Amino acid sequence: MVKRLLLVGVILLLVSLLMVGCTVLPKEDYEALVAARDAVQAQVASLQSDLSEAQSQISSLESEVSSLQSIVSSLRNQISPLTSDLAAAERTITELRAAATEETVTPTPIAALSKDYSNYRFGFDYPDGFSVTEMGMFDSEANDNSGIVQVGIENDEFQMFQVMWFNITLSTWKIVGDLQAMLNATFEGMKVERAESFESVDIGELVETTKTGHEMVYQYYNVTYVGIKVYGIVAIFHCDESQRCYQIITANTTISAKEDVLEDFMNYLNSFVCH
Repeated sequence: MVKRLLLVGVILLLVSLLMVGCTVLPKEDYEALVAARDAVQAQVASLQSDLSEAQSQISSLESEVSSLQSIVSSLRNQISPLTSDLAAAERTITELRAAATEETVTPTPIAALSKDYSNYRFGFDYPDGFSVTEMGMFDSEANDNSGIVQVGIENDEFQMFQVMWFNITLSTWKIVGDLQAMLNATFEGMKVERAESFESVDIGELVETTKTGHEMVYQYYNVTYVGIKVYGIVAIFHCDESQRCYQIITANTTISAKEDVLEDFMNYLNSFVCH
């Protein structure tokens, strides 16, 4: 703004000199002043164009920031689909309690991943016998922009692997991307759900690592639902190749040891292809 005011002052000065030059300046000096005036006017026009372009870029960035804030807000308010998946297990748990004995329960071995899921430009492996469910995240149905897919089994046990995704450009991610904040938003949703369904929510160790070269954070957790413990890990990373943010979650009632929870998570993670 100061530069523009100085240029305007220069123009006014040149105009006044031109007016005087009509009577006292030699023709060569007068023509030089005219050329200088024209050059200054061209510079003013260039500065005005640069200012307009900068204002347009600011508006574009503000729009992208607003879009990401909306996504984060939606994540904060979103209740994990764990509730609906665990609801079916509640009936079985009640029956097991009624027929409970003092028999020692042997933990179920972690299932091998023998099936393949591939859709929406990503894929992973999952155990045989697991059902696949696709759901909308920001839209009514899953699509290339965003969605949720989960595989799981519900009988006398509960095991689940879930993937959530939404597209976000690399330029926007560099400005406002925050893996830890998004991870916290997921756990805040679990704590909100605690008031309605979960009896307890415990958050464990946070780990910073990478997934095929992409920065990733993951964190252990366990929740208590109708008297039974569910153990798992929540992870978030951004893939710059597909320009997407992925959140992956494991949940398992058949294991509790930290090393088993990690093995369950790593089996899915190692099979996951993000682009």
